[in-house]
Amino acid sequence: MAVGFGIIGAGMIAELHARSMQELDNVKLVGFYDKNFEAAQKRAAEFNTKAYENFDEFLADPEIRAVTIATPSGMHGEVAIRAAKAGKHILCEKHCDAS
Repeated sequence: MAVGFGIIGAGMIAELHARSMQELDNVKLVGFYDKNFEAAQKRAAEFNTKAYENFDEFLADPEIRAVTIATPSGMHGEVAIRAAKAGKHILCEKHCDAS
């Protein structure tokens, strides 16, 4: 059974995450949420999935069991906490320049 994923954010990194998900047999991309609904709609159309205008509706969708956070890093904490409180599994990455 595939795990339903939602992507929070619809920018460049969201596209990379979505393309990676398409290659996995055990993952189903359910949809995108972005504060900019038009950006979410664009990604949803690109990947033939749902766009969510409301974050609470995105988090309430029972088909979404896990989320990947593809927002600017300053927003990671806020959306991760809300997703955790909604009972979602969370994939969140942070780029670190170690130079």
